Amino acid sequence: MSNDSVVRSIAVCLRNLASDSKNKELLGQNALNNLVKRLPGGEGADGITDMTIGAIISTILELVTGAPETARLLKVQGGIPRLVDISRSTDVYSGQCVHVSNRVLAACWEIRDLRKTLKHEVGTLECCRGFPHPTALMGLSTMRVRTSSKPAITTD
Repeated sequence: MSNDSVVRSIAVCLRNLASDSKNKELLGQNALNNLVKRLPGGEGADGITDMTIGAIISTILELVTGAPETARLLKVQGGIPRLVDISRSTDVYSGQCVHVSNRVLAACWEIRDLRKTLKHEVGTLECCRGFPHPTALMGLSTMRVRTSSKPAITTD
């Protein structure tokens, strides 16, 4: 069995274990470092396929969602710059990898402490395709409101 398939299987198992809140907390403290190392740019990322990268990022998403301490740990371990690189590399990585990395960044954006880091890493929010606007995360509409009193469609 190749190293890639083992890493993918373990990442999927960890993601399934993280559905329990106590396991999520323990995995965030103990397994996140190894997952971040397996992302592209890390020491254990050689020979990893897109499917495995997607499984690792999905596990990180499960660990970070609703867990501010784990998201801060992701920042400390250098995971945010790697995820930003993946989300910007639409020509290198699969759509799933790009999409899920954007979801992890959006989950980190919800934590106020990490917004400054994300702004620094990403620059402007528009440069990262698929990265949500802050008002979208707050539940506010980003659509322009029509202020004219004239009807938009006239009937003849």
